[in-house]
Amino acid sequence: MPILGGLKLHKLRPMHVEQCYATMRDGTADRKPAGADTRKSAGGVLSTALKRAVELRLIPYNPAADVKKHRPKAREMAFMTQPQAKRFPGRAVQPELRAVRGRPRHRCATG
Repeated sequence: MPILGGLKLHKLRPMHVEQCYATMRDGTADRKPAGADTRKSAGGVLSTALKRAVELRLIPYNPAADVKKHRPKAREMAFMTQPQAKRFPGRAVQPELRAVRGRPRHRCATG
């Protein structure tokens, strides 16, 4: 991660990881804030890399282990109205998108 790039591995502490996450969330003068999915992915990659560094005995513990990870807010699911659902299969499911035996891959439920 570029934000942590100037720090030696053996000097990395949980405080640095928290600062990294905050910088990704808030951005800087020359770096725009990272999106929720990007932050979650970066946190996972960092945690996995540091876990491997512990396994290889490069560092005594994983500084990211006790740092709270970013959890993206759950998004509300959007549903089609009945008129939209009636229009959907005829227009969106083209012959090349059909699965074996001619069944469409995407199905809509109306209720």
